[in-house]
Amino acid sequence: MSSVTVILPPDTERKLREKAVSAGLTLETYISRLAETDAANGTPQRKATFDEILAPIRKGFAESGMTNDELTELFQEARQEVWQENQRKQSNP
Repeated sequence: MSSVTVILPPDTERKLREKAVSAGLTLETYISRLAETDAANGTPQRKATFDEILAPIRKGFAESGMTNDELTELFQEARQEVWQENQRKQSNP
């Protein structure tokens, strides 16, 4: 293991410390994990775009052979089931 000193603006340190605390980690461990993840991926971490998140879903839908109407019906049935379950929970706390 090696040691590195990093100078951070106070606001950056505060934000990183808050994230570390919410993850149940020390600041040092949190930053170390960030660095390890970045090194393993070879590129800086970034959040996936909505398009990237939906890509596997779109692919699965295309491969399923399902029509738009069938998909709409599937979602409506699922939404109805969730609504009914929530109603049951509210009536039987």
